[in-house]
Parts: sequence; structure tokens; C-alpha cells
Amino acid sequence: MRIFLGILIGSVLMISGCGTSTSSVASIDRLEGQVERKSGNAFVPAKVKDPLISGEAVKTAEKSSASLLFSTGSEVQVNAESYFEIGSDQKIGRQESGTAIYRIEKDKSGVQVETPHGNTTVLGTVFCLQVTGTATTILVEEGKVRFTSKSGTAQQDVGPGQKLVASDTTALGKPESVDLAEREALFNPNSKGPAINQR
Repeated sequence: MRIFLGILIGSVLMISGCGTSTSSVASIDRLEGQVERKSGNAFVPAKVKDPLISGEAVKTAEKSSASLLFSTGSEVQVNAESYFEIGSDQKIGRQESGTAIYRIEKDKSGVQVETPHGNTTVLGTVFCLQVTGTATTILVEEGKVRFTSKSGTAQQDVGPGQKLVASDTTALGKPESVDLAEREALFNPNSKGPAINQR
């Protein structure tokens, strides 16, 4: 259903935008709490179904969140106290701060998310980025991503159940395993209990 909605939004936006650079590439699918979007040089209250073009941004307050549905069918869930700038083509956007969960269609490999500490290249997956002033933490739930440092000199693949911390001040290390409870709390916060394998 979500894939169909993404395709439908993409078709409508392409027709209404006539393929120009001001065409919308995403829309706000769900909102909770106080969410603003950047329109021109000012921030205005965001509303469900608001179209988003490349260069615009979404900012969430404390205890707030926004779900952005892209015309490709991919989804970005921007969590509380986060800032996400809409990109275009293969670069889906730039996450300046906070936490966001990305659900990228499996046939969209090569999509990139930029942060102040480097680029995360998607290989078809579900993952989370947590960005602070000093580091970006990548946590992968499904699939695989490839992180490239800001300087472009270091790369590291991160697989399911792993996390990687990257900063400007230390060398890029190796991925570490993520505790199951931490993954459940992050990716399935409304579940009644951890999805423990009963075998």
C-alpha cells in the first residue's frame, strides 16, 4: 500500500510540476507534535500532505516526529529534535542532527544520505542515523549500508544487527553488534516485546 501511495504521489507531482527543478520529491505522510518545514528562508508549521521540494527541510521539536514519503516509495521517519533537508535524485537528503529511520526500497541501491561526518550509501535496507555535533551513529535493521568518511578516505560496510560510530576526530572503526532490546526499542517502539527467535 505504501509503495502504491509513493508511486501515486510521484505521478501526480510529476504532472503538476511538469518535470521542473521545483517539482516535489516527497510529501509529509504523518505528523506528531510540533513539526516545522522550511519554506524559502522561513520555517512554517507543517501539515500532513504538504509537498516537499529539494532544498526544503523538516525540523521536529521535543516529543515530535514526521514521516516523509518520497515519490520513489521510500520513507524517512524524522524523530524528535531532528533536522532533515530534502535532497534529489540519488541523494535522498542531508541529516544535520537528531535521529531518523530510513526505509529504502530494495531496488533503490545507491541512494545516499549525507551527514556532517560523511555519506551513508544504501544497498536496499532499513537503517537509522543518529547525528550529534561530534559523531554519526549508523544502526542497521535490514540489508546493508556503506559509510564513507567526510574526507572520502575511509569506508566501512554495516550489516543487519550492527552499528558503526563515525566522527571527524577518530579513525573509522569496525561495526559492532547491536543489542536486541536496543534494536526493538528503536525500530519497533510499539511492539509488546522483543522479537526473540523461539527456535
